[in-house]
Amino acid sequence: MPMPMPMPMLSHLRVLELGTGVAAPYAGRLLAMLGAQVRKLEPPEGDPARGVPVDDRPLRGISPLYRALSAGKTPAGGRTLAEELAQADIVLDSRVRAQVAGTVLEPERLRQHYPGVGLVSVTAWGFAAAEPGTVADELLVQAASGVTTTTGDPGREPLRLPGWQAQYFAGAHAAVAALTLALCPPPRPHIDIPWVSTIATGTEGGFQRAMFLEEDPPPAGAHAPVVFPSGAIPCADGFMAPGTVRAADWTLQCLLYGIPGLEEDPRFATPAARAAH
Repeated sequence: MPMPMPMPMLSHLRVLELGTGVAAPYAGRLLAMLGAQVRKLEPPEGDPARGVPVDDRPLRGISPLYRALSAGKTPAGGRTLAEELAQADIVLDSRVRAQVAGTVLEPERLRQHYPGVGLVSVTAWGFAAAEPGTVADELLVQAASGVTTTTGDPGREPLRLPGWQAQYFAGAHAAVAALTLALCPPPRPHIDIPWVSTIATGTEGGFQRAMFLEEDPPPAGAHAPVVFPSGAIPCADGFMAPGTVRAADWTLQCLLYGIPGLEEDPRFATPAARAAH
């Protein structure tokens, strides 16, 4: 007889997704992938992600971004908000305090009426900000966080990281926050996840040293010596994009190139030496 399928690890966790856009829905998507019961309750006008294009072509129908973020979730319907909250362990929201003031979703009121529900707010600038931000604020958040100081070549304009990386990064943090809340006894607290803070703390290289060590290194551009070779490097018939971060990465690249002795060549023995040559 076939062995019974094991239950997903988060099958007991009930999540109410009120958040829209990318960040909060990405958190819900991660939790759904781990087996959580995620119910998505959209505003009357629908989630704005439904109309977000993913490339330069005109959008036809519902955005693939929305479809990807909504996979594995159950559309909420037929219940009042109070009934949804009574059945939830975690709420993922994307509104600031001014938008929920005086309602049951105000953190203090939610804790009083539904002590077993943990609230995770995922917004561009933080729960206390005047506006929650929109999907289109990605570039503004990247610039405000300082992450664009690490992009582009020295002496040239900064470049936007592609996609919605600040929002995805915040969504990943929100999923971890939700798991943390699930372990907390009632009354469960409120966790505030700003996109701008998460993308700033995740930035590597010179910006990270400037933020935590108060150093002021010169901009390294897209080909930082500490991770050389990296970036998109032009070749005779196109481009290649190696990624050398760990020592093992360089060793594996040498095997790929098939050049005997390259790994032991002193000209390429260290990241700085590889950059110089």
